[in-house]
Amino acid sequence: MIRVTIFIVVILFSDRLLYAQNQPGFDLTSEMKKSVVFNLEAISILDSVAEIVWPGWTTYKSVPIFIGSPKNNAVFINPKSNIPDDFIPYSLIETQHKIFARESSGLRNNYNGTIIKLNDNYYRLIRMVIYDSTISHYYKERVESLLDVEIQQNRINNLLQSPDYYISIITHEAFHFHQEIKESSVYHRTVEPRYYKKSKVLACSFIEGMLLKRAFYSENETETKELVCQFLAIREVKSKYLSKRQRVYEAFEEYQEGSAQYIQTQIQIVLDSLDYKLVYNNYTSLQNASDFLFLDSLCMEASIRDIKDPGNKHYFYGQTQARILDKLSGNVWKSEILNGNTFLIDLLLKYSGYEASDQNKYLEQVNAAYDYSKILQEIRKLRISKNHYIFNE
Repeated sequence: MIRVTIFIVVILFSDRLLYAQNQPGFDLTSEMKKSVVFNLEAISILDSVAEIVWPGWTTYKSVPIFIGSPKNNAVFINPKSNIPDDFIPYSLIETQHKIFARESSGLRNNYNGTIIKLNDNYYRLIRMVIYDSTISHYYKERVESLLDVEIQQNRINNLLQSPDYYISIITHEAFHFHQEIKESSVYHRTVEPRYYKKSKVLACSFIEGMLLKRAFYSENETETKELVCQFLAIREVKSKYLSKRQRVYEAFEEYQEGSAQYIQTQIQIVLDSLDYKLVYNNYTSLQNASDFLFLDSLCMEASIRDIKDPGNKHYFYGQTQARILDKLSGNVWKSEILNGNTFLIDLLLKYSGYEASDQNKYLEQVNAAYDYSKILQEIRKLRISKNHYIFNE
């Protein structure tokens, strides 16, 4: 039996900034106070631009957010249901968005932080990292080798440590709730992506990434479609080395995480175009959206080359597919992809005009640009040497 003590949290507002004055024994840290403000800012941003970025997107208005960890005090925003009695000592800190704070005694995380258990009850909530000005990003170390000059390093460091980037992560997570209307959402828990350990799969995946990158940067629609067809042809080759469940996993993860990664940057692009003014805070002007695009390009490059931890490929291969679909169909694909078992790759098939009967022709074009046998040989050498980056050009 967990012994709990009720704490009272008093809310003060100044220039629409939210902070908590805590009674002795309950410490809502300065980072958590910032996290609450930035979550409110994210909700305000989505109120303004979500339906512009993705037509019909409204579920953000009640998105559950959990900020913290078992080692820290926690803040909940918009829990899916009312806070039950056994969540005491939670205290309501802001009524409009249902923000609650509690001390950490008796709280633990399960299932990668998406399920919260308290007093034998489970609640599905998103786990967010507490905002801190010194926050480091998972990709920071990975992209540093791709930065040519110090000014680029400073540009990325400033972005990753900015409140804007923290807010963009919240919008990424918020979009996952809109995706829940997709009937096939059960698929993403069926299998882990460890099929990338096969050298032949890794070689195909490397070529896929190179083709997607070229298709995204191409300014000629005919060339873009040709490169997409080549990508689809090599994806067919790769599929022969995968089980059906693995193929479904890849398609679903590229849709789920790739679309959310697309949203994370696309919202910044829209805010830039609207000259958006912050509501809850005047901490800084918004970051230039070009910095987000620059980071995305670095992460895509790192994902293509990396054969050690391929799970992140879904984020940036999927995001690039989404941006290619923007080029080929405008906003139309955004409604189509929420129907049944339609994924990004299915819409690329539709809008590129790919014909399975022409696969050999496309593969000949691929082989003319990329020597599959040489790439496969290099990957095998890298794996033996435990070096996990392909072709540091």
